[in-house]
Amino acid sequence: MDRKTRAKFVDTVIQVVEQFAFMLAEEAPAGASGPGGDVCLVTMTYSGPKDGTISLALPRDLCRIMAANALGVDADRVKPADVEDTARELLNVITGRLAFELYGPTVVTELTVPELKKPSPKERAEHTERPDVIRFAVEGKIMAARLIIHDAT
Repeated sequence: MDRKTRAKFVDTVIQVVEQFAFMLAEEAPAGASGPGGDVCLVTMTYSGPKDGTISLALPRDLCRIMAANALGVDADRVKPADVEDTARELLNVITGRLAFELYGPTVVTELTVPELKKPSPKERAEHTERPDVIRFAVEGKIMAARLIIHDAT
């Protein structure tokens, strides 16, 4: 991904995390390891002038805090379904905003429904440890994001 696209992706992820979950986020320092503990992997695709796939790998406990913040409740009142819905909606908002930033307000971009799963060790490495993965520090936890763009067919 080129520098301009990368910068838009990083800025979009940070802004959405801050506005959606009311949490401070920043790009993690180089060499930061991927997310630890029980991880939610959420992935979705979009199509438009170019097609793309975006994934987030985030610790389930971070997602629980995000859910509590987004819902305005204490973390101990968050249900497992709320945690998963929050991960999906976070990625949905990131993808929609990123499509707007990359292609503009007049271009139609179709988004798929975000899919969430507990990743296998191989999937976890693919979405957290590859060189094209961008890691974010969110309130002391690491979240990994990956954007793959290719020409539309």
